[in-house]
Amino acid sequence: MAISFASIMRTAVVLAVTVLGTSAFARDSGLGEKALQLAASAGEGVKAVREAFTNSATPVQAQGQIEVAFSPNQGAEELVIRVTDSAKKDLRVMAYAFTSSKITSALIRAAKRGVNVYLLADEKQNLGAGAGPKGRAALSALSLAGVHVRVVDAYPIFHDKVQISDGRVLQTGSFNYSDAAAKRNSENVIVHWDNPELASAYAEHFARNWKLSKAFNPSF
Repeated sequence: MAISFASIMRTAVVLAVTVLGTSAFARDSGLGEKALQLAASAGEGVKAVREAFTNSATPVQAQGQIEVAFSPNQGAEELVIRVTDSAKKDLRVMAYAFTSSKITSALIRAAKRGVNVYLLADEKQNLGAGAGPKGRAALSALSLAGVHVRVVDAYPIFHDKVQISDGRVLQTGSFNYSDAAAKRNSENVIVHWDNPELASAYAEHFARNWKLSKAFNPSF
């Protein structure tokens, strides 16, 4: 619908410029110049409409199998790790809190078996003045094991909790990658197995945030 609207707008502007710009009346009255100004303004309008459509929700076809788990102690952490262990070539992770030793170990295993692992984590939550040592230690261990670790400080909170495995599997939900999420908090995990279209939509979100991220320097 956005393309159709843009096409109509262009056609209308071209006709206006052609009719007004070639007549003696237009030259004498300045309407030709006004028509050109209208064309420029309409172009901005078309751009705004395109951006509005681009920024809208993304419809995705349902496919594959869906699996869910919950916490505390109802399989949420185990399901997260199963997704990590399923990766064969590429694994992209977005995390708010990252302190779980079990998930850290799973990501290190993935890197050691040759998976390209990329992790984005919230800088303030894991490295900020009020953060405990576990976040920095976990990110440092991952970085030294070959995981591509970067941190995000572009938002008040970088609150994503996502894994994208091999461009086909998507894990998300409320579950932070932390011991508290596994053992104390009420959390949920949902995994979409074999849904490349959904994984691609989240991969675009990952890529946008990767551009906003900063390098992480490991330290203990």
